[in-house]
Amino acid sequence: MPRPKPQEEIKPRCVRLSDKQWIKFKTIGGSEWLRTTLDGRVTRPTTAEKTERNRRVRIDRITGMLINDIAAKHNISWRTVLRILK
Repeated sequence: MPRPKPQEEIKPRCVRLSDKQWIKFKTIGGSEWLRTTLDGRVTRPTTAEKTERNRRVRIDRITGMLINDIAAKHNISWRTVLRILK
């Protein structure tokens, strides 16, 4: 079944991958997966969103949550958590 015509012109691109990497790429969905991943990208958080996240991180730490648990909860690295808590 052919794909619908894209809004923008699609040009062929060369990607350098090993055979193992190529198999993994094809397994997870190939070019269709890549297109949906890139098109569905969320924009970076705004300053207000970061401020609110940082407030919640501080509250979680005060309530006794571990650094790694806070990082997993807010989908950030533990180093970012430490920077917020400084």
